[in-house]
Amino acid sequence: MHTLPATEESQFFEDRLDADDIIKTHSKSFSLASCLLPKSIRTDVRKLYSWCRWCDNAVDEAESPSIASNRLNVMRNDIVRIFDGQEPKLRTSKWMKQLILKHSIPRHLPLDLLLGMKSDVFFKPLRNQADLETYCYRVAGVVGKMMCFLFGIKNERALEKANRLGMAMQMTNIARDVSEDWNRRRCYLPVSWLKDKHGFSSSVKPSNEYFRTAVAKLLDLAEQNYQIGYTGYAFLPDNTRLAIRIAASVYRHIGLKIIASNYQVLDRRHYVAKSRKIAVCLRETVAEFSFRVQRVFASYRSPFVQSFNRSSK
Repeated sequence: MHTLPATEESQFFEDRLDADDIIKTHSKSFSLASCLLPKSIRTDVRKLYSWCRWCDNAVDEAESPSIASNRLNVMRNDIVRIFDGQEPKLRTSKWMKQLILKHSIPRHLPLDLLLGMKSDVFFKPLRNQADLETYCYRVAGVVGKMMCFLFGIKNERALEKANRLGMAMQMTNIARDVSEDWNRRRCYLPVSWLKDKHGFSSSVKPSNEYFRTAVAKLLDLAEQNYQIGYTGYAFLPDNTRLAIRIAASVYRHIGLKIIASNYQVLDRRHYVAKSRKIAVCLRETVAEFSFRVQRVFASYRSPFVQSFNRSSK
């Protein structure tokens, strides 16, 4: 059993204890969307986001792979303790305990996420699309599934569509962060999609042209997953659907900006401007209103059609 190391290392787990501040600092898009959720659900969503962010920061802010690995082991042990009916040791794990017990989140989901984070510590280039999809599932698809449990959804079809939506958003992240990841000596674009296996030891960063075909394939795959994920909106409670619509749509627009730039992923970090976010919010609000109206008409039409069919026999 791993215990916390030095005092300054223990501090890593103690510093980030305000979920509202964490989501506002690290994801303006999710922060905006989460404001549309009912307060009780919004609080839990922000706690889940914050725990996932701690896991991510455990790797990205570590001074060495051994420190990152130890942090993740400590977090994993706490998850195991929770499911064994014991009290977690970290203050940062207590939020996760509340969510697990309140919403019956399955054991494998948070453990899969930590497994994905550990693959970042001992990074190995992704060989092909299957490797890419496994990684995206672990670091994002499982988050989509855990969100379903927070919403009271346990339908397997709905969980898979949430997984696909999470994977799509992670693929968009990868496309946006090619330059930043390369500086960390990582590249999440599958080697089989690149022109050659460019060595991480190279002192010269490759050009946009080197990445263009792979990024195009990545965003095409992301779009396929977005379209599958969108079909899961029908499973969502009415008081959560608009928030998810907006979060997914804002992320998708990052990919559209990259495409519009002819896949210039090294020159700048693409983001969605405030004016575009407002337009997305308005568009998704109209789409949600239309969805609800169609569903109401369908509910009235169904008994009418059944009655008509009976009378015509």
